[in-house]
Amino acid sequence: MRLALLADIHGNLAALEAVLADADAKGIEGIIAAGDHLATGPCPVQTFELLQERGAILIRGNNDQDLVDIRVGRAPAAWQSGVHYGPLRWSAAQLTPAIIDAVTALAEQRVLQFGNAPPICLVHGSPLDVREPVLPVTGALVAEVAHVTGLPSTRTLPRPLGDVMADVQASVLVCGHTHLQWRACLDGRLAVCPGSVGVPTNGTGHADYALLTLVDGRWQAELRSVPYDRERLLRDYHDSGLHDDGGPLARAFMADALSGQCLSIMFFWHAHRLARQAGLKPDSWLPDHVWFDTERSFDRARAERDYLPAYQRLARALDRAGHTCD
Repeated sequence: MRLALLADIHGNLAALEAVLADADAKGIEGIIAAGDHLATGPCPVQTFELLQERGAILIRGNNDQDLVDIRVGRAPAAWQSGVHYGPLRWSAAQLTPAIIDAVTALAEQRVLQFGNAPPICLVHGSPLDVREPVLPVTGALVAEVAHVTGLPSTRTLPRPLGDVMADVQASVLVCGHTHLQWRACLDGRLAVCPGSVGVPTNGTGHADYALLTLVDGRWQAELRSVPYDRERLLRDYHDSGLHDDGGPLARAFMADALSGQCLSIMFFWHAHRLARQAGLKPDSWLPDHVWFDTERSFDRARAERDYLPAYQRLARALDRAGHTCD
């Protein structure tokens, strides 16, 4: 048996179609998607409908829940106006009642059983929290990378993988959320994050996913990265209206998806610096003029120079973690 593991598609239909074509060529028998299917990309409805058509096993990610909260009026008042939450509001406005109902019905995590194969625990963040990042490395290196780039997207260091796996009864843990592709084996059990299909953090912009193959009664993970038509993604941003209507943050997220570099956190930090310089107190919401000033003054080339060395050190550490499965 072979399964395709997807995560963090974020409404990028062009990337999803390329990944599914690659997975089909590898003879997959099923698709598992670990959340954040729709938000902040240009094709949320088409993306979700394709997953449904393919019979994918889905769970709800944090951004999926955010979209539902906006549509049903549960989101904080600050989310309902201003450009700060423009990409989320735009995505939520595209959803049909049927998709809202379908996303609402998704579980935050599932344990999957395929015949006599070892069970798979499917989560978006961690088994304890949909927003908790999971990595096979932690400590000083991750703290340095987080300080420079904002990766992983957390204010605290990830727990050791052994502590996370202690919360898992299944033989395999599949997670998403960080957009970082990795696999690791610990005490005979497998943990894997397939990376992000739609907004990859790999430096190439190729769409990341993983194959999970049953070999002699054990699951083995293969990490894959697939090139796709990023010019089509750019057209989708413009044709859908997200490029203009989603505001500065939508365009920052678009640049990340096209480049495979998660500079949006650094974009946020630059906004906070500008806010402090203007005598504002940065919190979870900033006025519109700060975001437009941020877009005009953000030096993406300089941010890349800071980002790449730190990310490459983390990527090497994640690659070494994968050697525990060899």
